Amino acid sequence: MKIVRRDLVTVVLVFLFGPLAIAQARPQPVLRISEGALFAGAEASLPTVPEKTKKKDGSERIFGIFPAFNVSNQLNPEPLSKRHKFMLFARSTYDPVTLITPAIKVPLLKGAEPTSDLGTGFEAFAKRYGILLADGTSSRFFRGFFFPTILHEDPRYFRRGQGSLGSRLGYGVSRAFITRTDSGNNRFNWSRLLGSAVSAGVSNTYYPDSQRGASATLFSFGLSYVSEAGASVLKEFAPDIATKLRSKNRKKPSSCPIPTEMNSGVRE
Repeated sequence: MKIVRRDLVTVVLVFLFGPLAIAQARPQPVLRISEGALFAGAEASLPTVPEKTKKKDGSERIFGIFPAFNVSNQLNPEPLSKRHKFMLFARSTYDPVTLITPAIKVPLLKGAEPTSDLGTGFEAFAKRYGILLADGTSSRFFRGFFFPTILHEDPRYFRRGQGSLGSRLGYGVSRAFITRTDSGNNRFNWSRLLGSAVSAGVSNTYYPDSQRGASATLFSFGLSYVSEAGASVLKEFAPDIATKLRSKNRKKPSSCPIPTEMNSGVRE
């Protein structure tokens, strides 16, 4: 009976946050995503951020693959409304890469916990996938929408894009502790702290008994800060790395030598 309850909670948590979030915003058309569109990755069915909130000088994906919809290159961007904050959360949550990534992590999680009480076979795979999907969804919901909305903080990462390597590295790490408010000021990142704490606590409702408790919650809380700092550094330097790689590829000599002289085809 406990296994059934945990499975049910896992599934419900993944899709529960969207409807709750809509109630926080102003009256808007209800977000409807069919099961077929969700798993087929049909982006036409997903909400998109208005053009004014998109980056105009960079890709919205790290290395063209991983979602980075909450990254901005603008120095003085307009504040996000409640609706736009929710749209960022929803777009990242229902992105095909976001849905596929947990399935890739499952074998790693299984290897790290060979004696887990999640069982074996496809049932164990489904449970681990649901756990990872619920972790990511709850984290994005509380850190990227719920608390930023009620605390008037901006959930985006603002790239510095210039300066020394050390200054940019320090800036990226510091964004786990410092954030921008809707009014444009900097302050302690309360959304990050409260969102990580609540998300780690919620995980106790669907994790196996062997992975619950205060120590597991604290470990999850600390790990979320480490991963956030690493993600921020990657967002800061990914465009520079991609540019250098493209430049390096353009400088590679062609494998087929170009003849210095062309035969005119006229006999002498």
